[in-house]
Amino acid sequence: GEAEDAPLQQLYRLLLQAFPHCDDSIARFQRFVPHLSLGQWKTLEGPPIAQLEASWEKSSFLVSHVYLIARSGFHDPFRVVYAVPLGKEEVSSASSSSSTSSLDQV
Repeated sequence: GEAEDAPLQQLYRLLLQAFPHCDDSIARFQRFVPHLSLGQWKTLEGPPIAQLEASWEKSSFLVSHVYLIARSGFHDPFRVVYAVPLGKEEVSSASSSSSTSSLDQV
């Protein structure tokens, strides 16, 4: 629920201040929707969502970095463009050939 993801919403708002062009989640959903893809099925014949959700347990985690990711096309894998360490002021490029313009794809 919203109360459970409040820390992630706060982190997202702070990140938007630093990276205002990374607002696609706000544009599509009017808020950040925390998610993690655990698997994908090529057909609709995967296990029912309710069956999968029944086995999920709450978890907590520490975050040391936020990774800005991009992909060339919808079916292409994501790649890390930048690693943003939390609590520090530096932003490191994932590769020396990355450029700021690649953030337009994020």
